[in-house]
Amino acid sequence: MSLAANLKVTDTEKRNWVVVSGGARSGKSHWAASFAKHFQNVLWIATADTSAADDELLHRIQQQKFQRSAVSHSLIELLEVQELAALNLDTRVKQQGVDLVVLDSLTLLMAAELSRAISSYSHPQLSTHLASQMTYLNHYLSSSNVPVLIITSEVGEGVVPGALAGRIFRDALGAANQNIVSQAAFFLHMMSGVPIVLKGSRFLSLDSARNSIEGEAVINLGSCTALVGVLKGT
Repeated sequence: MSLAANLKVTDTEKRNWVVVSGGARSGKSHWAASFAKHFQNVLWIATADTSAADDELLHRIQQQKFQRSAVSHSLIELLEVQELAALNLDTRVKQQGVDLVVLDSLTLLMAAELSRAISSYSHPQLSTHLASQMTYLNHYLSSSNVPVLIITSEVGEGVVPGALAGRIFRDALGAANQNIVSQAAFFLHMMSGVPIVLKGSRFLSLDSARNSIEGEAVINLGSCTALVGVLKGT
């Protein structure tokens, strides 16, 4: 019997959700690309808005697209949460044989939603609007029958932003992160390229994983094989 068959996941957890967070340049996307190599058909959802990007940022985005194309079966862009319905995620998964969906990233998607809505809503209404968009995203991703890897950024380790828009963004993304992680079976935090298991170590057949920050647990998840095995039920 597979390890996955023996798992006991609470009703609020999604066994096939993996969330990876961390600060800027902590190695989130690099780890996600390494993780995705263990799957055959990856649907990579990119959320970077290039409409106001400078030349350096455009070059960086093009490099990332090239890198993602090496590990993904298809790469699509998503700049608005409400566009999710038009993606026909379930149909794509079935018709293309997708076995992993990657959302890269929740941070940029939230930033795009804030940029689009900030001129149309007052402060309280804007916060409510952003929360409703994240609820929609949550509901949509919950319908996936294949593993979903969600990349996001940690916003709780810096100073309070001086600008109102910055505070709204921090609060909205922080709340969205908490909600997503509360439902995910696996949560990893990246620090200087090292993935630290903060949630889900009990699902892995590693004695050392009882302590989520023990070196052995980090090393095994760094190689991705234990986590991939659980998600695939092998």
